[in-house]
Amino acid sequence: MPITPEDKIQITFKDWCDKQDFIETHWHIANERATSARQGAYLKRKGVLSGVWDYWIILKNSTLLVIEFKFGSNKLSDNQIKFEKALDIANIPHRVCYSPYEATQFVKSFV
Repeated sequence: MPITPEDKIQITFKDWCDKQDFIETHWHIANERATSARQGAYLKRKGVLSGVWDYWIILKNSTLLVIEFKFGSNKLSDNQIKFEKALDIANIPHRVCYSPYEATQFVKSFV
């Protein structure tokens, strides 16, 4: 599977998270597209939700943060916009980030 520019941003950010003592845990939501209609139906039955944002971070101060990574001129999909509204309702801090630096600055602002 080829590594995209967006993948590179996420990998760099993940490596940074691994080194931070103020981060309790962090994870990427593997919500990529199905490779077949059958697999897509199976994933949907399991509860995979289209639009869930990429990266979740829990800080040691109990703050939950969510990041959606984009590259270039990519914008949120309609389902990602819907999910963003759910994050707003839940008062969960979140941001769309276009670089690892932008993501690290967002996280640091909650420490």
